[in-house]
Order: sequence, then C-alpha cells, then structure tokens
Amino acid sequence: MDEVDATDPGPVPTRTGLRGTALTCAELLVVGLFVYVVARLAERLLIVVVPFGVAVLVSALLRPAVLWLRRQGLPPALATWITVLAVWTLFGLLAWGVTVRSTAEMPKLITEATNTLGDLRDYLVNGPLHLQPDQIDKYTLDAQNYLKDHQAQLTKGVISGAGILFEVLTGAILSFFVGFFLLYDGEAIFGWVTRQLPAQARVPFDRAGRSAWRALAGYVRGTLIVALFHGVAMGIALTVMGVPLALPLAVLVAIGSLVPLAGALVAGGLAVLVTLATQGPLVALILVGVLVAENQAEAHILQPFVVGRYVHLHPLAIALVLTSGTVLAGLWGAVFAVPFTAATWAAVVALRQLRAERESAAVPPELSRT
Repeated sequence: MDEVDATDPGPVPTRTGLRGTALTCAELLVVGLFVYVVARLAERLLIVVVPFGVAVLVSALLRPAVLWLRRQGLPPALATWITVLAVWTLFGLLAWGVTVRSTAEMPKLITEATNTLGDLRDYLVNGPLHLQPDQIDKYTLDAQNYLKDHQAQLTKGVISGAGILFEVLTGAILSFFVGFFLLYDGEAIFGWVTRQLPAQARVPFDRAGRSAWRALAGYVRGTLIVALFHGVAMGIALTVMGVPLALPLAVLVAIGSLVPLAGALVAGGLAVLVTLATQGPLVALILVGVLVAENQAEAHILQPFVVGRYVHLHPLAIALVLTSGTVLAGLWGAVFAVPFTAATWAAVVALRQLRAERESAAVPPELSRT
C-alpha cells in the first residue's frame, strides 16, 4: 500500500525549559481529558463498541486470506464473501460439535461427579480427618438451603439471559457487517479518512495507521496460534485421561488463551475442577502439570518467537495493561487492552521514526559531519 502524498511541513521544533515542559503537560492533560470522554462514551455505547472491536480484530486476521484470493483473480466482493462464510461455517461447526458433546457427556459427568463426592465423603469420615457424618450432612444441608434462599436470584439471572442473548445476536450481526466492509473496502475507507485531515497531518496519520494495523494483525495471528496450541494440547490431555466434556473444555481453554498471561490458567482451572470431580486428585494433579508445561512453552517459545515479532511490549507492561483493562472494562477490557495498546505503541514508534527522518533531512550535510 502506497503512502499518501502530502506537503511535508518540515521538522517539528523541540521544546526545552520550563515553558516547554508546561506546554507538554497541558497537552497531556487535554489528551487525558479526551481519552476519558471517549472512554465514558464507549461505555454508554458498549453494544456498538464491542462488535466494532471484534470486527477489527477478525478483519486483521482474515485480510491476508482475502488479499490472497484477490491475487488469484477473484473479484473483491467474492473473495470477501468466501472468506467470511468459511470462517462462520467453521465457527458454526465448532459450536455444533461442542453442543453435541456437551449433551452426550453431561450425564456421564454428573454420574462420575456424584461418585467422586461420595468417595470424598467416605474419605472425610473414615480418613485421617475423622469428621462426623452429622457435620458433613450439616454442611450439605446448609448448601442446599443457600440455593433455595437464592433461587429467586438465580431464576432472575436465567430470565435476564434472554436479554443478554438478544444483545449477543445484535452484536454478532453488527460485527458481521462491520467486518465484511473492513475486509471488502478497508483500504478505501482508510484513504477517505486520511483525506479528511489537514494536509500536514496526512503523512503522519498514514504512517501511524499502517504501522498500527501491521502490529494488530501480527498480534492477532500470533495469539490465535497460541490459543490453538493450548486448545489442542488440553484436548489431547483430557481425552487421554478420560475426562468428560473434553472437547468443550479444550475449546474453553483455547478461548481463554486469547487473553494473555492469565486466560489459559483461569480457563484451565475449570478443566482441573472437572477432572478433580470425575477422576480424582491424582489425575487432576497431572493435569495441573500439563497446564504448567503449556504455559512455560508459551512464555519461552510461542510468545517470544510468534507474538514478540510484532508486539514490542515488555511482559510487565502487558500485565499492567491487562489488569487496567480488566478493572476498567471487565472481560472485554481484558480482551481488547493488549492488542490495541500494542497497535497504539506501534503508531507512536512510527511517528517517532518519521520525526527523526524529517529532522535528519533538515540538517545540512556539513553540520551532520561535525
């Protein structure tokens, strides 16, 4: 993609002294206020912002496939439709497989969990703890009474799930259309936005935007590879161990891996609990070892060589960004915080390079040799 032609305004003057520091601080305050207003607006328009963010991430992942089909001679619209429909078909088949396996294996899960709980009760009574059966029955009765007392809240949560389903469907439809047009006409949209800017801002915006897009696309592709690694490894481990719901749990771990650092561990914790309830503590402990080995492989092999080629963020920065995003925006903040921070940082680096090029070009040759 060629850069947009525009008049070069020349090198940007540097600021020194107290006045320059004050001007910089004032600009930072204005930027911070702008970011705060945008964040509050995004919070009110969450049903629009989240599908748009998902569409951007998916478009960054699928655009190479669309470009490849177009290079094979397919029209842009047909190449886009083939790519989008193929992805949605794959997603639908995966969802169907998870649903079928969950329905088929849920009775087995309940039976094995009941047997394991019975074995646990016998261990607590006859084992080294020597608990009284009356104590265990009391704890069980307390748990049942708690569920009865909060039955109204649980029912309310189930009823509200219909509204959540409507929002999910609305978001999915919006994300589909946004992603389709980003894949089909993204270059023209970006060019139109660039042309609306003042002439002196077009080259920086073009350079920063393309650098951010490359970083975002690289991050999404690398994170998908990491997620597939965790999902396949967990699926094999659960299948070998004979744990019910192996496919749904493996898919859950893969989805959780889309959140860096903690996602695979949190989703893997549920798999460990299911394994503990159905196969006992020894098999669950082995699964914990598998999770630790997976995360070590991700930290020392996949993240540096797959994701690290595109995302130049220190692990400490990723942890802080991830935590901040989770605190401010919950689950979606955890999903979007790192990729969009990586894209923003790539844009900043590109602007610095552009500024250095302009300053270097503005220095006379006789001065540059002294």
